[in-house]
Amino acid sequence: RFMEIAPLVVVTSPIIYAGTGLRVKRGSSYHSLCEMGVHLKVKELFTFLVDFDGGTFISQHQAGSLSAAILSWAETFDFSVFTDVSKKDWSNLIAQVHEPDKQPVAVNGLKNTWCVSYLVGGRILIVHIVNTVEGT
Repeated sequence: RFMEIAPLVVVTSPIIYAGTGLRVKRGSSYHSLCEMGVHLKVKELFTFLVDFDGGTFISQHQAGSLSAAILSWAETFDFSVFTDVSKKDWSNLIAQVHEPDKQPVAVNGLKNTWCVSYLVGGRILIVHIVNTVEGT
């Protein structure tokens, strides 16, 4: 079982923090969530820096994984400012996001930073993605 959380954990059983991790009371004893087969997946913040058609566009998306963040970006990015690119071309971008050979690659020498490019309307769209620390 997987539970996605951000920013709060919601569990129906009494919870205590016992130094070694989150514990849930089940019956008369406390168990770690892992012992109970529950794995928490915290949403992370990803920053997208997009270079396309002479402009740079920055957005942020919260997701449980890099691939989920990319899909969120592709599905919500406002491409309406590009009047010379068809809706079919933008739909093709979402299809490209799912292709195995169009997945982001880690940027050499940097941590938590990836790059990927897509072809949209015959032009290259370059995306840099940074797993961002919140609160800074």
